[in-house]
Amino acid sequence: MTQVIKVSKAGKNVLTETDRNNFIFDSTVNTFKILAEGTATATITADGQTITVAHNQGTIPAFYAFCKFPDGYVAMPEESDMAFTGSGDRWWRASMDATNLIFTFNKGASANYAPIVKYYVFEPTI
Repeated sequence: MTQVIKVSKAGKNVLTETDRNNFIFDSTVNTFKILAEGTATATITADGQTITVAHNQGTIPAFYAFCKFPDGYVAMPEESDMAFTGSGDRWWRASMDATNLIFTFNKGASANYAPIVKYYVFEPTI
């Protein structure tokens, strides 16, 4: 069975919306309670550079994140900035451990750039 997760209410800008009630993560199995959310930024100056955010959950939680690159392209983890026309490929990766969310960026041959990562940490009621 294919799982479908609805990410937001229609018409809401997921990068700028501040009312958590406008984001209901609902799947065919259950609804996920949002424990934490935020926006992380940094200037990427080298390959393998990371942005680390403490999630303060004490266990490894479920999370969802996406990145907006400076040219406006919004990418999921492991997805490259396909709108970028420079000579190097920009991409990012999301991972976590018991205390942090870790967002790792590839600079490629591009100039320094400042991505915006929007993230949500969940307590799934499975």
